[in-house]
Amino acid sequence: MPKTPDGRMLVRLNGDPIADAGAIANAILESDADLFVADDRPVLLDNGVLVPVGGKVLLEVLAKHVAVKHLAMNGEKWVVTYTPVTIDQRIISMLLTGRDPRTGEDVKGGTLASRVPKA
Repeated sequence: MPKTPDGRMLVRLNGDPIADAGAIANAILESDADLFVADDRPVLLDNGVLVPVGGKVLLEVLAKHVAVKHLAMNGEKWVVTYTPVTIDQRIISMLLTGRDPRTGEDVKGGTLASRVPKA
C-alpha cells in the first residue's frame, strides 16, 4: 500500500460505505498504529497505556496514520495534497462492531478487533 511523504498510509475511497470501511481497515492494519485487542476490544498503546478504541480514538488514529490523495490548484499550477480521511458514524460503527448499523448485516473482514494482534 502506498504512503504519503510523511508516512501515512494512502487509501482510496469510492463512496461505498462497506468497501470504504474495508479499505480503511486495511490501511490502519498496514500502518504503524499501535493497535491491539484486549478483552475482545481494540485498544491503542499510547505512552505505555492501553486506551480503549471508540469513535474519538479511531478518528485520531486515522488522522495520524491514514490519508487521501487529492489534486488541488495552487495559484496557476496543480499540486498533490494529502488530507486526513473523513468518515461518518456508519463507517466508524462498521469498523468497531463488524456490522452495518443500517442493515444489521456482517461486514466482510469483521471488526478491527478481529484483525489486530492480541495484547
